[in-house]
Amino acid sequence: PSGRNIYYNMGLLFQARQKWQDAADQYETIFRLTPGNDPKFAAILYGAHFGLAEVLPHLGRTREAAAHLRDALRIYPDTVESLNNLAWVLASSNDPEIRNGTEAVRLAKRACELTKHQVTLFLGTLAAAYAEAGRFEEAVATAQKACALAAKSKDQALLKKNRELLQLYRAQKPYH
Repeated sequence: PSGRNIYYNMGLLFQARQKWQDAADQYETIFRLTPGNDPKFAAILYGAHFGLAEVLPHLGRTREAAAHLRDALRIYPDTVESLNNLAWVLASSNDPEIRNGTEAVRLAKRACELTKHQVTLFLGTLAAAYAEAGRFEEAVATAQKACALAAKSKDQALLKKNRELLQLYRAQKPYH
């Protein structure tokens, strides 16, 4: 494996062990080793951006995480995980400067379209995005679909979370 792959794998290992700064250091090394946007390194650059986006919120760097998700989507525009994760950040961040309900709806809708509205987590994100955009009727309807899908798949944790979110949306409140 190339040096980039070693750093990427080390990043994953540190991430799995919740050693957030060590993981971030590994992913960031990939960018130092890969100047520019050479297409032959697209996959490893995407992985480093996505990995950093998962790690940085644990270091209090949510704004940077959102930027890395945007970079990941520039490399591979239709990756459902990146679409969903950026939509979630834009819909639910504690930082009002990060939130953007309109963009969150656009991204979450795309993730749901690509998965034929069959992924509970993505429907939950779309509901949160609608709520952040002030579209509470759509938020409630989408959260109800997420609850039904979670119940059908017997995913009790997702069912519980979506029911909690549904109550917020019924009260005309977004989730932050």
